[in-house]
Amino acid sequence: MSPATPEDDVPAWGFIAWLHELIDARDPVLRPLGEMTRAASVMRGIADDTRESVWNMQRSSPARDLVAMMADVDEAARRGITTRPLYSRGALARSPLLSSAIPGIRVGPVTDPFMVVDRRVVVVNDAHGTTIWACEDPDVVARGVATFEAEWAAATPAVAPGAPPPYTRRMTEVGAHLATGRTDREIAQAVGISERSVSAGVRELSRRLGASGRGHAIARINGAA
Repeated sequence: MSPATPEDDVPAWGFIAWLHELIDARDPVLRPLGEMTRAASVMRGIADDTRESVWNMQRSSPARDLVAMMADVDEAARRGITTRPLYSRGALARSPLLSSAIPGIRVGPVTDPFMVVDRRVVVVNDAHGTTIWACEDPDVVARGVATFEAEWAAATPAVAPGAPPPYTRRMTEVGAHLATGRTDREIAQAVGISERSVSAGVRELSRRLGASGRGHAIARINGAA
């Protein structure tokens, strides 16, 4: 038997808070997937099991994760998986390459991480951000689907429809590796281009970021300046 759900007009934060209450009460409608310290492996398991769609609501994403995120985006496209990436408005300030790294990203008022996978599983962190939980109860998932769809409809595209992203794919790749402190040689090897092309990419990226040099560009990419 499914737990009683909130009223229909409760906003997203209310729905997620309700899930947090169920987690705290150890309601069997939710099952633990793992600790946040194992988030990468937990998310990999979810990705491997995904067949149709991933709707992902996040407060932010550090620049150090951009390389893995771009690989995930490419893999989803290869497998024909549709995605709805929804981030807080502040996320773009903290990670300015985000809108170029993730096609179709929207921004809106995001309170807590929350995912709907294949319209059949809801994934959420606990209120303390220490564990990851999943729910496949049809009634809860239906509420999760409706909640996400409402938030998605109210959100704004980070890049205007038909407009190019602020940074090219190559610049974004270079910047993602640059953010982790890699040298031009290491970036060239990772991206598969010449060191000269990397240097040119860093210069253009710095110009578009309004950075005074390489160090300043790294700080900007990481949201530190």
